[in-house]
Amino acid sequence: MKVLKSFFSLSIIASSLLFWSSCSNDSGKVSTTLGNSSDEVTREVVPNDGEQPVGGENSCTGTVDDGWDDSNGQNTIPLASLFIYQISMAGGYDAVPGQDPQENKVYTYIDDNGQTKEAFIAHRLPSYADSFYVFQNDGAYFIRLKVNEQFFPAKGKHHCYLRNINAGRSNYSYQKLRFGINARIVVKNLDGSITPYGIQHYIQTTDPIEVGKCSPIIKIPALPGPPGLDPSRYATVIELRDVRSDQWCQEGVDGETWCPAERQLREADCWDVTLEISTSNTHFFKGYKRSDFN
Repeated sequence: MKVLKSFFSLSIIASSLLFWSSCSNDSGKVSTTLGNSSDEVTREVVPNDGEQPVGGENSCTGTVDDGWDDSNGQNTIPLASLFIYQISMAGGYDAVPGQDPQENKVYTYIDDNGQTKEAFIAHRLPSYADSFYVFQNDGAYFIRLKVNEQFFPAKGKHHCYLRNINAGRSNYSYQKLRFGINARIVVKNLDGSITPYGIQHYIQTTDPIEVGKCSPIIKIPALPGPPGLDPSRYATVIELRDVRSDQWCQEGVDGETWCPAERQLREADCWDVTLEISTSNTHFFKGYKRSDFN
């Protein structure tokens, strides 16, 4: 398995984060400003009449519409919408917060004429600092993965980071992906910088997830931080590693050896997933209550 040189392959819908702050306004909505950008995301609070909405597989859109306020009106501050990240990486590579590809960073390649060109990367990963403010939470938080259709870039185009643009496209697109999920601690230092701490912790490996479908809800426990350090100074971030597909199974290579989804994608291909995150400050997934998972 190849490991990236720097951090996590996600890109939050809206803009890159430098810090995350929210406040309620007179319209009963939560306004969330991402970083120093002028872009503002308005997160609408779902009215809670105490009745649990229909959810499950009927609520797997990969958007904030998959969330609802499961607090029964107990929260004094309205809950924000789910965090939604779009993630895409080349086959054989992991999505790890803090690693490339990062925002505000140019990636280049040499074309067939020997010219240096800028590579178009569709989705960027958050920095350690970005992740710290998103993943800091009161206790455990919850995630869900939606597998998106495989995108085939045009010849010579990257689309996803580290794609081998010199190889031809595959004969078969994946119909299923499975993911290894790890977690690790990041710490806010006295100088304000955010750095990883300790080793990565294995959480689980998902079952193969079909294109257009969502994984079950996955609980991410709060990992212990450095001894004696206040919990406000560290957070548990997740990593998507060892992503496998059914692409080789469809090719019929070695019979059923690589079924149902047991081999990494080719480097010439991109895997694509939507990550939904529910923290103590956000909605939960429609059709469920977080109390059912505690």
